[in-house]
Amino acid sequence: DPFGDPDPALVVRAAVFDDYALLLNKFPALPRHALLVTRADQAQADRLSRADLDALHRCAVAAAGVGFFNSDAVAGASQPHRHFQVVPGASFRDAMPNPAGAAVPPIQAAVDALPAEGWRWSGRAPFVPVVRRLEVFSGVVHGVVRLPPRATFGLDFSTDAR
Repeated sequence: DPFGDPDPALVVRAAVFDDYALLLNKFPALPRHALLVTRADQAQADRLSRADLDALHRCAVAAAGVGFFNSDAVAGASQPHRHFQVVPGASFRDAMPNPAGAAVPPIQAAVDALPAEGWRWSGRAPFVPVVRRLEVFSGVVHGVVRLPPRATFGLDFSTDAR
C-alpha cells in the first residue's frame, strides 16, 4: 500500500483536516496533480462520507481547481486505498491553454451547459446533492455534483439510496 507509508518526497502535508494526507501524484496527469489520501486504511470502493466530500471540496477550492474520485479499478482507481485526485486550476491553463488563457478543466464547458435549475443548493446547510450526467461521458458510468462555493458545508444523505 503506497499510501499507507508514502514516499517522503511525495508528501505535501502529512495531516490535512486530521484524517487525510496530501501527496504529490507519482504518476501525474497534469503538473501539480495531487492526491488527498485517507490516513487510515479505507477501501477505495467504500461509500463516500461527509468528511470525504468536505475534505475534497476544501482542497479543490484551496487549489482553485478540480477534485474528483474514481470509485474503483473499473472507474480508473489504481490503488485500493481511499484517495481523491486534486488538480489545481493553473495546471489546466499551463497544460491545455485556451484562447482566453483561462484555468479551466476540459469538461468545464460540458458542466456549464447542464441545466441550471434543479441543483438544489443554497448558502445554507444541509446541502442536498443532485447528480447529473455529462453527454461527453455517455458510455461511462459517472456522476457530476456541483458543490456550493463554500469550502465547508453539511450534507444531507437522508434521501440517498444505497
